[in-house]
Amino acid sequence: MHGTMLAIEAKIQEGISEYETARELVLLHENAIIPQAKQAVQALLARYKEDEAGFATVIRSQLLLNESERHYWVALADAKSALARLAAATGRDEIYE
Repeated sequence: MHGTMLAIEAKIQEGISEYETARELVLLHENAIIPQAKQAVQALLARYKEDEAGFATVIRSQLLLNESERHYWVALADAKSALARLAAATGRDEIYE
């Protein structure tokens, strides 16, 4: 019985840690990485229109933005999955952020 309780507590701590890590990545992408990548694309597009930046540079910048957005969605999915595992470990139907 004591071993089972320790295993449950370990799963709960692991779930909390996984959730917090994923949530930090979500916030980092929302508040810093994606806005900066969008700004870079907009700036390069403006420079491209003035013939001051190459097309390949604009495309690379857009690809970086796309990759940043993909990382955001992966982190968000990881956070939601961690919450689901945490709910299962605690016996709750749902856990709200």
